[in-house]
Amino acid sequence: MKNKNELYRLPTPEILYKALNGDNFSVEKLLLLYDPYINRLCTMYIRDGSGNLVNRYIDEDKKQIVSIAFITAVRNFAKLLKE
Repeated sequence: MKNKNELYRLPTPEILYKALNGDNFSVEKLLLLYDPYINRLCTMYIRDGSGNLVNRYIDEDKKQIVSIAFITAVRNFAKLLKE
């Protein structure tokens, strides 16, 4: 059985600490960690006239917007911690 970190893919405290202190590499690691969740948020579905699922795809424009919002949220949270 997988441990909790493997099952939920939680970020390590070290990565969080470095990301909150402005390390761009750690922010990128966080972004990669949450990539499957971001992909799920940005998945678009195409249905035919009967409502049957025909295709699904990841909206790359929406993914960029969500990724930028995530990075901005990390940076803003770091600013709040320093106050």
